[in-house]
Amino acid sequence: MRIGILRLNCGEFGKIGSYNVQETGLARALCEYTGELPYVFYLNKDVEKPETDLESGRVVYLPHRGIGVHGIFDTGLLDAYDLQGMIVFSDNQFWQNHVIHYCEKRSIPCVCYWGGGLSQKSSIVKQLFTVGILIKNWRSYHKCINIAKTNAVYAKMRRFCLPVTSVVHVGLDETLLQDVEHYNKEEARRDLGLGSGRILLYVGRMVANKRPIEALRLFEKMADEDPALQLVLIGEGPLAQTLREMIQNSRFKDRVRYEGAVAYRQ
Repeated sequence: MRIGILRLNCGEFGKIGSYNVQETGLARALCEYTGELPYVFYLNKDVEKPETDLESGRVVYLPHRGIGVHGIFDTGLLDAYDLQGMIVFSDNQFWQNHVIHYCEKRSIPCVCYWGGGLSQKSSIVKQLFTVGILIKNWRSYHKCINIAKTNAVYAKMRRFCLPVTSVVHVGLDETLLQDVEHYNKEEARRDLGLGSGRILLYVGRMVANKRPIEALRLFEKMADEDPALQLVLIGEGPLAQTLREMIQNSRFKDRVRYEGAVAYRQ
């Protein structure tokens, strides 16, 4: 079965080579069930026509335009791949209705996999923009299968009367772990400059729904009772500067390590 996995978001996060690119991980997992590796489509501003990256699996880069992180592309480019199923990684994307219509017209089952509901930005303009997208795409969202990544997203979609079938949590692409050099714990701690105590670890984008500030506050509540406890934070995003300032003002700042972005291999 020829499945396509499409990421409509054309932002800079989740690039191949990072710690857990969900689309390529899902493609490998589905290959075990279908016997055929799905196509993974990314919108890429550096290509003028579809380009296949065979080193990363069946990854295809598609040319696009965009409004912010909302990718706009010619859905007719997908015809060359003769798809029999489509999974769209998206939240509430501007061009999502066009993809759903493309699938409907060609009798291709379409699943939209939602990682968020409406905009989590504080800007009223951006919130109104995403509400406008929701209204524009409303009918299309009732013509596909909608799956939420988390219980919170499921609840939010239900509040907005969006049809959502179930929750399927994001998994870890286990192939990413196979080539990692294995240290024993003592060697790893020594090489990373960490002590022998417990470590509270946060890995993720520094955005509100990932709750990095709550990770810091949780650590501070635990730190008094465990004087050897350390907090390690990895990730960048809009809340990064706020978090750095909070760490500097924390009485436990000497036990907090904020690495920012870290390459997967590192």
